[in-house]
Amino acid sequence: MTKNKKVKILTEVMILNKLEIKPVYSKIAKKYNVDYRTVKKAYKEDYENKQERKKRISRLDEFKEEIILKLSINRSSMRSTHNFLVTKYGLNKIGAYSTFKHYVKLII
Repeated sequence: MTKNKKVKILTEVMILNKLEIKPVYSKIAKKYNVDYRTVKKAYKEDYENKQERKKRISRLDEFKEEIILKLSINRSSMRSTHNFLVTKYGLNKIGAYSTFKHYVKLII
């Protein structure tokens, strides 16, 4: 099944879902020349089981301004900024370098 065909199936199922009409899988399947189980799977995956993800709060959010300030200095590297924060606040508050590096990539 091509991506375009899947998008058409999903939009049709979404429209029926908005109208609170349960789709007739076999009709939609015949229309797009696919198996009814494919339509049913698309319906279940994308509309019944879809859960919103909660945005997690990072342990480094409270140090965001200080991290940006330190990294804005020309000769300051990510490693030295991490070492500075670990020395100042401790490893338990800052976390591993890999966590720090990932956070910096997200905010900058």
